[in-house]
Amino acid sequence: MILLVDIGNSRIKWARLDGGKPADVKAMVRGKTGIKRVLSKAWKGLEGVNRVVVANVGGPKVAEQLKEWSQNQWQVVPEFLTSRSNGYGIRNAYSKPETLGIDRWLELVAVRQRYRGSAHKGAIVIVDCGTAITIDVLATDGKHLGGLIVPGLTMMPKLLADNTAGIDETAETLEYSLLASTTSTAVNAGALYAAIAFIDRVSIDVAAEVRGDLKRVITGGDAPRMLPLLRDKYEHLPDLVLWGLARVARDTSKVRREADVDCATQ
Repeated sequence: MILLVDIGNSRIKWARLDGGKPADVKAMVRGKTGIKRVLSKAWKGLEGVNRVVVANVGGPKVAEQLKEWSQNQWQVVPEFLTSRSNGYGIRNAYSKPETLGIDRWLELVAVRQRYRGSAHKGAIVIVDCGTAITIDVLATDGKHLGGLIVPGLTMMPKLLADNTAGIDETAETLEYSLLASTTSTAVNAGALYAAIAFIDRVSIDVAAEVRGDLKRVITGGDAPRMLPLLRDKYEHLPDLVLWGLARVARDTSKVRREADVDCATQ
């Protein structure tokens, strides 16, 4: 079994590769310091794993812990992907392509695969609403036009709390109100409206810049909170990184099989 793993800043999502697609998608909140205990609890029933293909933006300590756990449990060394300058029909806009977050790269790969050859012929805006909100734009010919990053709905309140004396963002529930009557709800609502205004404005400006038909897609854990308030129509694709992982894993599996055949015939 090929296991696809998406390690974010706050969650881990995983799926098995089945017919070139992610199947049985699951997710869990990860700890800030260690992940071995949560992996043992969540993955104890997984058997027959012979490859682990990983997108990791959680940092090197998390990567090392996953590597140790996978080797001890399955005798498998995980494959940690990095962004490329070119590949899968994408041309990376970054002069140092490896510095583009692997999650953003795989979202570009997934979107390119999904809409290539479809009726849509214009550029595509990809909005990811996670710990950070990222926006990337993909041209019709597969050229990555670049993107933007701002703090997400959970990060904005934390930044306020860390840098002001009178704001405590540790509300037990995320409550939103247009005109809030408590500080915590005012902070949460302010973060939500700031994020919506950011996305709406960028969408307007990108549409003016690229001209023609513009497709908009949204992903990430906070996407359901955003969708009702956004000005434009978005297609909600919740597992874009896993779909990108599936595309890469499927391609590398084919290369491995061809290499095995070559070795067998020599």
